[in-house]
Amino acid sequence: MIYIVSASFEALETSLYTDCDGSVPDRNEPGAIYTIQGFTNCAEGSEVALITVHSGGHNLYPNDACTPDFVWNCFGSQGLWDVNQLEWDFLSRFSKV
Repeated sequence: MIYIVSASFEALETSLYTDCDGSVPDRNEPGAIYTIQGFTNCAEGSEVALITVHSGGHNLYPNDACTPDFVWNCFGSQGLWDVNQLEWDFLSRFSKV
C-alpha cells in the first residue's frame, strides 16, 4: 500500500518525533513569496520548520534548465529568493553535537 501525505502532515509528524510542545505551530511568518510555520520548543533545542513557497512547485532553484517533457520544472524561483540562503539561515543556527 502506498500513502501520499502532505508536507504539513510531515511537519506535524516530525514535531511529534522531535518531542515538540503543542499540536499547533508556534512559529508563523507569512510572506508574499513564502511562509514559514513551525515548532520552536522541541527536545534538546531542536526546531521543526515548514517553508511553503507560494506557486513554487517542486523546483525552487533560480536557473534550472527546462526539460521539454516536464514543463512545470522550468519556472524555478525566477531569482525572487535565494533558496540556499533560506536553508542556511535555518540550519546554521544549530551546531552538531
